[in-house]
Amino acid sequence: MPSITSQVGQLDVQGLVSQLMTVERQPLDALKKKTSTYQSQLSDLGKLKSDLSALQSSMRELASGTFLNAAKFTSSSTEVLTGTTNNFALAGVYNIEVTQIAKGQNVAFANMGARDAKLGNAADELVFTFQDGTSPAKIAIKADSSLQDIAAAVNGAGAGINATIVNSGDPANPSKLVFTSTKTGNGKAFTTTLTNDDAKLQFMKFDPSVANDPRMTSKAQDAIVKVNGVEMHNATNTLTEGITGVTLNISKTGTSNVTVARDDEAIQKKLQDFVDAYNKVRSTAESLRKGSMRGNAAMLSVKEALSGVLSAPIGGVDPTKGLAYLAQIGITSNGTTKQADGSTQLDGSLKFDAKIFKEALDKDVGAVARVLGNTAGDGVADRLNKRVNELLNPDGVLETATSSVTRRSQDDKIKQDRLEARMAIIEKRYLTQFSSLNTALTRIAKTSDYLSRTLR
Repeated sequence: MPSITSQVGQLDVQGLVSQLMTVERQPLDALKKKTSTYQSQLSDLGKLKSDLSALQSSMRELASGTFLNAAKFTSSSTEVLTGTTNNFALAGVYNIEVTQIAKGQNVAFANMGARDAKLGNAADELVFTFQDGTSPAKIAIKADSSLQDIAAAVNGAGAGINATIVNSGDPANPSKLVFTSTKTGNGKAFTTTLTNDDAKLQFMKFDPSVANDPRMTSKAQDAIVKVNGVEMHNATNTLTEGITGVTLNISKTGTSNVTVARDDEAIQKKLQDFVDAYNKVRSTAESLRKGSMRGNAAMLSVKEALSGVLSAPIGGVDPTKGLAYLAQIGITSNGTTKQADGSTQLDGSLKFDAKIFKEALDKDVGAVARVLGNTAGDGVADRLNKRVNELLNPDGVLETATSSVTRRSQDDKIKQDRLEARMAIIEKRYLTQFSSLNTALTRIAKTSDYLSRTLR
């Protein structure tokens, strides 16, 4: 009798289940892809809202008109003084004469030995008493300190005194301890005393009222400055009261001619920043309309809401006699984009002409300001700010679009969770079924083998 052979083998359970689950998971994978799309949409909408907020920030100064007061400061002698301006600076030419700079008290004690040499003192307390009524500073001096230890203790106390050790040039006694007040101006002197009057520390006792004490290398004094012949005193070398809207920073005695003039470059930059911010919003909205938010009406609403504001004139002004339109101060919707064939096409973006703007500014600063913002609230920046607020409001088109995407994303997440749970059940069932089949195949293989041997 011919023999019987068997080819029954084990199944690749994991491989089979994996292939089956790939098919089963297709609806879940589709949902996950949609979730990824929702996340992209939310991210893009967030970017658009951020761009709108940046545009709104650029409009605030335009609406208030304060940016038109920007001034620049020029000093004929920057070694004597420099300066800065704010939006309240008065334009003009000023003659500044610095006859005295503000200083803090400086005391240099007698030459002594090495900075780290121990003084052999007992523990004591160094007391700084300030003429301006500030609470005395009490600094513990440890027993057997060095000049280096004393300087570290003073500097670590934060009392408004800087302690340094300088080289005196004397080979025998090379170290000189110096105390310098961080407070400048008349009435800011300090006195030093010792609580226990230790003999080894007596050299640090100092009274500024003692006449001709050679240890005082600089006394506390005010800065004295003449602005167009008018003398003024100041406790520091930073003067804010000499010229309205101007801060003078004094470095040394001498004279300087100061010019405060309108800063056209800074003013024009504010307009260019606004134009750039506006164009960025348009660009982002257009990118979303063609990309992740394709077909969403909100993107078109954003562009129309903004562009509709720009062409309207302000009220109460005859444009043939005064400034009423944004274009009359150099901002027009003549921006272009380059096409694939190399040609250009008007795209509604803004373009800033600095020359036209400067001509308008030279002619009538007030009229320029009114085009952008005014008490009637119909300046371009006023109206544009209102539109941006409407877009960003909780019931605006952007928040509505965001809420819609968020809601769909949340709904799909619930579906995903349900499908994930279902996939786990299906996968477990497949594993059970194919494992059982494997067991059955094993028994069949054993039976087949037994029969084959028996009938051989």
